[in-house]
Amino acid sequence: MSNILTGTIIYWNPTFGYGFIECTYLQSSIFFHKSNCTYTNIQLLDNVSLRTSIANSKKHKGKKIAIEVTLINSGDIKSQEYDLRIGIIQNWNGKFGYIDYPTDGKKILLAHTRLLYSKSIQNDDLVIFNPIISSKDTTQLFAFFAYPISMEKDFRFLKSQYEKYQIPALKDYILNNYKDNELTLTERFELELMSLGIISTSGDYLRLVDLVRKYSKDFSFTEDINILSKYISETYLIQLWESDIINSYDIETVKSYFIKAGANTKRAIIQKVQKNDKDIIIDNYFDYLKTINKLGYINNELKTFLDIMFRNEKTRTLPFYEKVKQYLLSSLTPDELIDLWLHDYIDKLNESYIVKNFNIGDKNSIKLLLERKDENGEQKYAELFSKIYEQYFVDIAKGNLDFEAEYPNLVKYLKIFEEEFKDRYVEIIDILQKTLKPHQQFTLWVLGINIKLDAHTFVEKNTKEINHYFRLKFILRYSTENKDIDIQNLLNLVHIDLTGLKDFAINYKWNHVIYPTKIIEREEINSFLNDVITYNSEFNKNLNTLELADIIYNSIEKYNEVHIRLWLYDYLKDKKYYNFVGFRECFKNLSNNERALFRDKANEQDFEGISKIEFSEVKPCTNFVQNNKTTKTYNAYIENIYFSNGFIKLRLENRDYTEQFQQEFSSTGLNRIPSSDFLNKIPLNITVESNKITEAIGLDKIFTEIHTREIEEALGTVISGKEGNKQDYSYAEDWLLRKQIIDYLNANQAQNIEIQIVNEPKNIFRRLDEKSGIDVFEKNGLYTIETGNKDEFAIIWENIDLSENRATYIFKCLKENHNLQIQKITTKISSLAQFRSTLISTKDEDKLTIFKNNLGFVTSIRRDRGKNESFSNWLVRFEHGLSELLPELPTIEDLETIENWNPQIPHTRKKNIPPKIKPKPSAVLNEKDVTKKDIPTEQEQTKETNNIHNNKISLINTLKTFNQYFTQNLNYDIR
Repeated sequence: MSNILTGTIIYWNPTFGYGFIECTYLQSSIFFHKSNCTYTNIQLLDNVSLRTSIANSKKHKGKKIAIEVTLINSGDIKSQEYDLRIGIIQNWNGKFGYIDYPTDGKKILLAHTRLLYSKSIQNDDLVIFNPIISSKDTTQLFAFFAYPISMEKDFRFLKSQYEKYQIPALKDYILNNYKDNELTLTERFELELMSLGIISTSGDYLRLVDLVRKYSKDFSFTEDINILSKYISETYLIQLWESDIINSYDIETVKSYFIKAGANTKRAIIQKVQKNDKDIIIDNYFDYLKTINKLGYINNELKTFLDIMFRNEKTRTLPFYEKVKQYLLSSLTPDELIDLWLHDYIDKLNESYIVKNFNIGDKNSIKLLLERKDENGEQKYAELFSKIYEQYFVDIAKGNLDFEAEYPNLVKYLKIFEEEFKDRYVEIIDILQKTLKPHQQFTLWVLGINIKLDAHTFVEKNTKEINHYFRLKFILRYSTENKDIDIQNLLNLVHIDLTGLKDFAINYKWNHVIYPTKIIEREEINSFLNDVITYNSEFNKNLNTLELADIIYNSIEKYNEVHIRLWLYDYLKDKKYYNFVGFRECFKNLSNNERALFRDKANEQDFEGISKIEFSEVKPCTNFVQNNKTTKTYNAYIENIYFSNGFIKLRLENRDYTEQFQQEFSSTGLNRIPSSDFLNKIPLNITVESNKITEAIGLDKIFTEIHTREIEEALGTVISGKEGNKQDYSYAEDWLLRKQIIDYLNANQAQNIEIQIVNEPKNIFRRLDEKSGIDVFEKNGLYTIETGNKDEFAIIWENIDLSENRATYIFKCLKENHNLQIQKITTKISSLAQFRSTLISTKDEDKLTIFKNNLGFVTSIRRDRGKNESFSNWLVRFEHGLSELLPELPTIEDLETIENWNPQIPHTRKKNIPPKIKPKPSAVLNEKDVTKKDIPTEQEQTKETNNIHNNKISLINTLKTFNQYFTQNLNYDIR
């Protein structure tokens, strides 16, 4: 007989009256029978004392068994710090089943011998359990013990479980089983917060706002950011904070948000956060700008940063600003530093540095410079820069500079000098009049310089030597300054014809003083075409400016900004001149205002065909209330409205449109919101009187939701890789190319086969944040095209709602399998996230090849947007794709290998589940984190478990075989 040992009952089968005890000093658990126990109410996890003996029974002969098993105390699962989880019973047969709980792949087996407190459980019951891996069967996860949640009376424990793991079913249980009088104010608030579920719409958000305000008003309750963050996404926490609904914030979230937020939002954030957090945010943003190389050239992000740190008194942070300024002094060019200094983004620069590096031809910069005052309020740089200009003029007068090469600069500098230094200007003109040749003086005069010259006499003597444009300029200026002259005699003095102007337009080298067109924000230029238009108007002439514009367009090497401006300002007679590819290359040379004008015009013009379709597809609003004879209130949605830039129109029940109603945030992009988008579920109340909208209620909710999306995007993954010194330019879309492709596919659709329309789920933020998610849809078409082989079809997958610039995907199939292949592709488009990425993956993986071949995938074609002959290039590659060999369909055995295979993609499609809070990532059980226990496996338990498993495999194989047979032998009438 051995000494007394202590241990814990780790297995107990009440039906057969035996179990096992785990002892500290024994390598494995030890068998015992109820006949060897000194007490009767034996329970799993009881702490007991025992002695050991050698068994004589046939089954256990020669093995140690426990005898004299005596209860020390009943097991306390809380005190032993078991890893407790809460799951749901599934497939329970009275003896065995599974616990539904998120794991990294394995199921959690529950045996009836593992139940505590109550043996009465059924499917869908919540149980509290301890997951383990048995050292005797490491292929599965087991519940070491489990008990019904109804047996748990400790609310604090249940609440801590929800805080830790956020299991949705546990939230429902707590809400249904605990009353307010049992809870503290914080607990009550937290439970009400839990009851809201996922905050995913403006309505959800407004209910959240009401809850927070209610507790603040009724109970003077101050929210805890740590509680809020358990149940509310970062997006809505930011919105609550931005809107002053709550005062607390998470600094890490704000740091991330600040990086991608707009300039005004950045300023607001810096003013709202605490001083220490302000320094943390700015320091983090400084590091971010260095990482993406935004401190090496002037850009909007840099200017916003400097505005916050220095220019804006409300947000100024001088100690940190000095650090940034020193960095910029070594990374920016002199021109850039001077530009920042002139616009007060940085403070003083060395005077000699300014003089040495200043661009004296920049009129706006000179104006800003001359506004600088010294300590006595006098102009600080006027005298200095007057001398710099005067030296230049003297060099011209002495012939040190070539007049023909310099006159564009000379004209510009003289105009600046006249405006800023009027007194000295007269002296400079006197010097130039004495030294310049007559034709040089005439050049200055005709280009608008106030120089004393008898222009009429000069023209009389030198008409033949004067080009036709300068003749025209002479008449315009001379007639303006001499009102009493005989206009006809003046016109007779010089001969101006279209041929002469064409010759000038073809051969003249345009510069910043004489330019073919007007330029927004540039007053000093002489616009050739504008001057011709003015000449025609004032003197009743009909010189053909469209011909002149056409000649200029075709005489300049394509493409530069002259081409864009000719088209932009409507000098050209035909829309054909617009070239997306060519214009895109020089778009960046336009001014900011011109870029905005260009985008508006390009989108309106090239989107014209598409916008006509959109205009016709807006649904009439038939739900309305007649207020009086002339006024109705319509209960509308986005789908009932046509959006233009800055205006909306409502489509009435008779299919007519109202007149335009001004709406600041409206844009044509809203027309392309799919009807399935949640934005299309927001009700709008629009009052119409005599075909005019007088009030529109609800649009603000839509724009709030759009702002929510912007916050989501700002909170997305920050790209940390280095970038070059390049600006981001918002080009116009190449609508023409996209329309050409879709028109081509429509024209070549196989006869008697309909185009298959497929809605592709698109989680708009999935590339930024796996945890975010509102599914919208892209409308896609599956076209069927003849390949030239009488037995084959090509299936073309093309985005048709124009919401994204997608590639074209080509599949091939036998005509007899066409319908089945269409179904396969449709299923993947509508269910598999990152399906496109999977198709174009080049991984050397057998299962990936089987996956592609099963769909008949051949190739994909990028659109080459922004390249010449993009449609022709697409067509060549499209025809090449049609000629590719038909992929061989996999065998049944091959398909079995990919039955449970998923491509290695970073994101998955959001499932259509009830709006409940998802478990935290920390709730997922990973096998490596689960404790191993020495649990004996009974013969009956093993046998019954295997039977359950084998029955499932058999059923799966039966269904698989039937499905394969059924789908392969379907014959659909596709007409």
